[in-house]
Amino acid sequence: MTSRPALFLLSVACVALASPALADPRAQIRGDMDGDLRAQLTRAVGEVDGPPGNRFEARRRARGAMEAAEALLRSEGYYQPTLEDIVEGEETPVAIVSVIPGPRFGLGAPDIRFAAPLPEETIATAVRGDLNLKAGDPGRAVDVIAAEGRIVAGLTRRGYADARADPRRVVVDHQTLTVQPTYNIVSGQLVRLDGIRLETRGPTNPDWVAGLAPWSEGDVYDPEQVAELERRLLETGVYDGVGVALSPADQIREDGLRPVVVTLT
Repeated sequence: MTSRPALFLLSVACVALASPALADPRAQIRGDMDGDLRAQLTRAVGEVDGPPGNRFEARRRARGAMEAAEALLRSEGYYQPTLEDIVEGEETPVAIVSVIPGPRFGLGAPDIRFAAPLPEETIATAVRGDLNLKAGDPGRAVDVIAAEGRIVAGLTRRGYADARADPRRVVVDHQTLTVQPTYNIVSGQLVRLDGIRLETRGPTNPDWVAGLAPWSEGDVYDPEQVAELERRLLETGVYDGVGVALSPADQIREDGLRPVVVTLT
């Protein structure tokens, strides 16, 4: 018969074997900051399998952690931090990053510069409203990048199918503590739709497919309508594969209309 103490020790050993080893932070974060920023820095610094074996390894970890911390701070709008990599202890060295975040920079008024051909003024105004950036908001990199995506998506949604963003310009002003983004946008021409161009190996009637399209010849391109035609074709259950896409820009008809290519397999 197995004694109770033996059973207890056996169960403890099994739990220990089943539990994953606890990871150590690559470096400790020290400094006066709010809890959210500290948590972000801790995640950015990352974890390692165990403590450093010597001061050299601890110093290497501290410097790597400091670089990661600086990148995180800049992405969150802290462009004037004071950082120091520190190693404490001899026999059991500890890697540390001392952080003074400094002031958080705010957004300056964002600007959009459209390259010719310019979009219609009403469209340009609507797209500016899609920015969702306000002067004075924290100058976070992720917000600046996301706003650029909303500009292009807003143009595409309103008929400018070939809209794209050229490299943006972001000025960080250390005197005014602001981040000023300027977006350089190429809207392209407003796209108006022709009918469909059918590509299939089977006997599908092009007129039947065209009858499923939720647009008329000359309508402004709407990506949701193109997606709706694909959905309708899939719902028939007739085809193994359905592809619906706007034709390339170099395939515009002489009257300026652009077909939608439907591929059925």
